[in-house]
Amino acid sequence: MNKVNVLVSNNTMGLFERGLMELKEHVCDISKNNIVIVPDRLSLIAEQKIFELLKIDAYFNITVMGISKFAKSIILSNGLEALECSNLESKLITLKSIQNVKDGFKCFSKANSLGLVDEIFAKIQQIKSSNADINDLVDDNASVGTKLKFEDIKKIYNEYERIRGGRLDSGEVLNLFNTVCSTSEYLENCNVFFLGFDSMTRQGLEVVKNTIKCASLVTVAIVSAGQQKNKGIYDSSFLDSFIKMCKEEKIESNIKWEETFLKNKTANQIINKIFTREIILEND
Repeated sequence: MNKVNVLVSNNTMGLFERGLMELKEHVCDISKNNIVIVPDRLSLIAEQKIFELLKIDAYFNITVMGISKFAKSIILSNGLEALECSNLESKLITLKSIQNVKDGFKCFSKANSLGLVDEIFAKIQQIKSSNADINDLVDDNASVGTKLKFEDIKKIYNEYERIRGGRLDSGEVLNLFNTVCSTSEYLENCNVFFLGFDSMTRQGLEVVKNTIKCASLVTVAIVSAGQQKNKGIYDSSFLDSFIKMCKEEKIESNIKWEETFLKNKTANQIINKIFTREIILEND
């Protein structure tokens, strides 16, 4: 049975730092590579925190990267050359797709705008990250206006896929990873840490699931409430969907609640007691 270590706490930064501390026992084992996967906005912070928390001056077997870069690195380690589209190229393909099919629009304006390009590009990425089929996204109960809007999106989406050809956008990179990771000898010798994520798409969960099945060790940090009285105000959907995935895939999850505290005492009291009937601030 595949196993995963799951760290759970009710504050993001405390859990992030606790997750990085899990690296400490693995840094000295140079036979394994340690990959820390974080949202792109946290990559520089993670690198800085590794030096601070582990009290080291240099490291040789730790790599910090985003989930897309991780997927690409495993694809390349399998000897596959992927012709990739950057985000900018994907947006230009979106613009070209709109220009090609705009005469058939039933809802959108035929006048091109950067706002429409950004909106449609976001919709395309959302469809891909949800592992949805464009032809299945039809709601017979939707309003006439919504149906017409969807018909326009479908036209653009299909044209986008035609122009993209064999090149991989960010969504297709993750799909290719999920296809080839099981044959990656490199991944077999990796300890992988998913840290700093407050949510994940269905496609992202697929990446985590397949990493658990292939890597030497996987640790996932998830922010969620414990048994505190105000747990109802916390969003537990990420933890719930992760546990559901583990049950469906027969993955043994070692869930550990981590007591993490904010440095500010008042803020720490608030995070645990706000919206309860208990006193938040004490006279001390």
